[in-house]
Amino acid sequence: MINFRQVLGQLRRMGIAVKQLDAARVVIELEDKKIIIENPEVLLLGTPQGDIYQVIPGEIKEENTVQLSAEDIKFVAEQTGVDEKTAEEYLKKHKGDIAKAIDDILASKKEKGAAEQ
Repeated sequence: MINFRQVLGQLRRMGIAVKQLDAARVVIELEDKKIIIENPEVLLLGTPQGDIYQVIPGEIKEENTVQLSAEDIKFVAEQTGVDEKTAEEYLKKHKGDIAKAIDDILASKKEKGAAEQ
């Protein structure tokens, strides 16, 4: 087990200032989703090269941030013969990639058809 007090003492001896921040949440925004860390332990490490933020996670959540247009959903539904809710689910699964969503829907329909025979 790591003794954080010893680690902090060693960091301070190396000239790194350590400050614990009272953070309620950390949000990391990626291109296609957000990673939300609730109740993290956040340390600010001040080094001669610049500040470093270290996040020790509490509860982690992810949110899909792909923006889907009504036209894309309708198009996928029309091309595959599924309802718009199903089309939207597949578009989210494939991060808005229309071609992949259509291919996946058609493949799953084909699998269901083969299973019924």
